[in-house]
Amino acid sequence: EIKNGPSRQTIHLVVDTSLQHDKLTVKAYVASPVPLGSFGEKCYAFKEIEVQVTSSPAERFAIHTITQSTVEPNGQSYADLAPMASDIDFLKDALEKLLSMLDQTQKYVSQVESGKIEGDDNIGYVISQALGSIPRIDADAYQKTF
Repeated sequence: EIKNGPSRQTIHLVVDTSLQHDKLTVKAYVASPVPLGSFGEKCYAFKEIEVQVTSSPAERFAIHTITQSTVEPNGQSYADLAPMASDIDFLKDALEKLLSMLDQTQKYVSQVESGKIEGDDNIGYVISQALGSIPRIDADAYQKTF
């Protein structure tokens, strides 16, 4: 169970590891007390809530690598391990994705500034948070690092 923020409402997380239909099923529920006479304090109704499963790029890469491996029919050992991408390949892919996101952001900001589209406060907030999270490094100190 997971405590849900300041409300302290308990979330009950159910993970079905049987892999039926080749899927790991994850469900979450919140409990609400149900008055049933003298048993009311100990009875609860569980309501299912939406669950979003997220992963980092590194986790997705690892899962992709594992799922591309083959297992012998007895399930005991790997016949072939999926080829691991080199660090430079992974860095290249990450930088290409970052460049694409920066291009998309730059186009959005340019369109808002030119008046072609109306700005969205939520998007502006996310952009400002992202820019604010970039550490400020003195240029001379940065040069000394390399």
